[in-house]
Amino acid sequence: MFRAREVCEQKTVEGMEGAIRKRDADPNTIYTRTWKRITSVSEANETCARRIIGWLTFAKTTLDANELTEALAIKPGVYTMKRKSKVFPEEMEEICHGLVIFDTKSRPKRLRLAHQTVREHFSAMEEFQAMKTEMCNACFTYLTL
Repeated sequence: MFRAREVCEQKTVEGMEGAIRKRDADPNTIYTRTWKRITSVSEANETCARRIIGWLTFAKTTLDANELTEALAIKPGVYTMKRKSKVFPEEMEEICHGLVIFDTKSRPKRLRLAHQTVREHFSAMEEFQAMKTEMCNACFTYLTL
């Protein structure tokens, strides 16, 4: 089974291209296959992964793990935040099948997209465009908590 992580862990474009050649696929094909695997698990998994990848793709600043955890716990129109609504960083990494990496060495700890090409791929996908509105609504809701 091909994992996007094999390509995304490369530090250079040349390294990525080498990993891709070994697997005979371009990055967009890899990300599309990975997304199909994510969505095949369950609707809840797809929704959670879409929100994680969406926040990391469209946020105007780098979010640390706590900020992303809180952002994902916000339900627009619900003016309380429950601890039970939070997804933990380790789970986010697993849900996203290698497209997202939990960087425990950074301070503060961060979740990040595995590679810049992941951002480029998902920011171009039509189904991710609604995340911009969802993020805006979440920010407004957060201000009223």
